[in-house]
Amino acid sequence: MRLLIIFVFCSILRVNGFYGQMPTQQVSDLQVTETYAWKFNISFKVPTSSDSAILIISRSPLTSLSLTNKFYGVGSNISGDIKVLKKFYKGTNTINHKVNSLVANTDYYLAIYTFNNNTNGIFYNQTNPPRLTVRTKGRTIGNYYSNLDTNKAVFLSKLGALLRNHTFLSYDEFDENLVPELYEKDTFTSNESKKFVACEYSNIKAYYTGKFSFSTTNFNREHTLPKNWMNFRGVPNGNLVDYPEGADYHNLTLTDGLTNQLRSDYVFKIPTKSVKSIGIARYSENTSNYSDTNNCFEPQDNYKGNAARCIFYMQVCYHSLLGNNWGLKTGLSSFAKNQQQSLLKQWAKQDTPDNFEIARNECIASIQGSRNPFIDFPSWIDCIDFNDIRLLKTCEGLVVNNSNNALSANEKNSWDVWYYQHEPKKYTIKLYYDKISPVEISLYDLKGQRVHQEKTTVNEGENAILYDLSNIGAGNYILELKTCERWKSIRLFIE
Repeated sequence: MRLLIIFVFCSILRVNGFYGQMPTQQVSDLQVTETYAWKFNISFKVPTSSDSAILIISRSPLTSLSLTNKFYGVGSNISGDIKVLKKFYKGTNTINHKVNSLVANTDYYLAIYTFNNNTNGIFYNQTNPPRLTVRTKGRTIGNYYSNLDTNKAVFLSKLGALLRNHTFLSYDEFDENLVPELYEKDTFTSNESKKFVACEYSNIKAYYTGKFSFSTTNFNREHTLPKNWMNFRGVPNGNLVDYPEGADYHNLTLTDGLTNQLRSDYVFKIPTKSVKSIGIARYSENTSNYSDTNNCFEPQDNYKGNAARCIFYMQVCYHSLLGNNWGLKTGLSSFAKNQQQSLLKQWAKQDTPDNFEIARNECIASIQGSRNPFIDFPSWIDCIDFNDIRLLKTCEGLVVNNSNNALSANEKNSWDVWYYQHEPKKYTIKLYYDKISPVEISLYDLKGQRVHQEKTTVNEGENAILYDLSNIGAGNYILELKTCERWKSIRLFIE
């Protein structure tokens, strides 16, 4: 009788999971609900038969992942770049989760494992865990620039007016609006899950638990174009953040406090005299002579182009504000006259917009309502003189078409056409023509096979043609446009 009671009792314990090891069910209904350049949202259900679920993320396919029966904290690296993103607890309701601080144009691979955590240990169900691949979006320009005509002399002033027409966001809310969206990362150190941020100038990191704050991390909102250079209002320098030019998120950079202090409002330059380092940034400072022209700051290499594009954005956006010139040589104050435009342009070409900078631009555009045109169209930098804010030539080369039928083949192909992607696989082709004319648009693969063709009519002046390639696979192609007088072929890459 005693043996029977023990057997029944043990059977009940096994049924209730006391001696059970791993859950029998995985999560269900895993799907992507929204995707952006810097984040995506997913939803799923954790079965009530398991204690919890663990979400794994990687930039490489999760083909042969094996978990050991141990505790993995949020931020733990399992192997390589495979990382624990989040833990969830059981429930019958759908769980919605936002994955932030990602970069644009990138595939992320997810897997979710249910697990039980009981007196016998932690046991993961590794049988066919649900997997998902999510690709973040790239530039989503839409119709933001659609009313601009790059061929006209007023292009620069209209571009500035477009950029200024944005939502004023509080400087004090930069941390709430952008840090968790773009900068905050998870890690697991000293048996504790922590978050960290990295200085964009020096790559110095600050680690913390709980919510990010500037005081606990000693981080700052650095003005890439310094306040001293642009304070035309005559207000105390600290009060400039109460105005659009002092709070514009495109110009605010997340930096370590000491790094920010050492940058001061010095020019960006390669230091050559009394060179010192902080993190992977370098600087030169004559503390006994603040006005020494050798005083300068050099950010890390992968932020040099970002810094240049921040400065160029601010100059074009706020040029003529309150009647002031925002040229480096003709208007801005403090050390601006020592800033070499040629060096900034060189940095912009060497460090072109990467996927983080694109994601940052998209995030800011989504809340502030303005875009940085030099991230969207890097070549526009070459058509502007930032020493006194004037056009040097037509941006993107849009010129009036010469209708002479006797043009040579090379002259015909000099017809300037450009495009940008406004949605995945959807493009806007922009061109200038001097009269109404039919145009044939063809797309060829690199073997010369035509894979897409359509015909339309262009009007006199600036044209914007919507071009949908949703049914065409990713890869490199040649885009060709033909009229009876002109033709143009340019490379087009479909992501």
